[in-house]
Amino acid sequence: MNDDFKLTPKLTVNAGLRWDVMPPFRESENRFSFMNPAMTNPVTGNMGALQFAGSGTDGCNCATP
Repeated sequence: MNDDFKLTPKLTVNAGLRWDVMPPFRESENRFSFMNPAMTNPVTGNMGALQFAGSGTDGCNCATP
């Protein structure tokens, strides 16, 4: 949806609203990792750790982050 406002004979302002839909992404073989800020890092003891997709020992049993 766009609106054109003619301010002067040589100046037109075009204002509009735009949105993009980002569908959830998946990796077919569950070969990706992501930073999970709610997970405790076992090495440092701080919050935030690398987590892997899939159902392995370090996996989250998920297909998307």
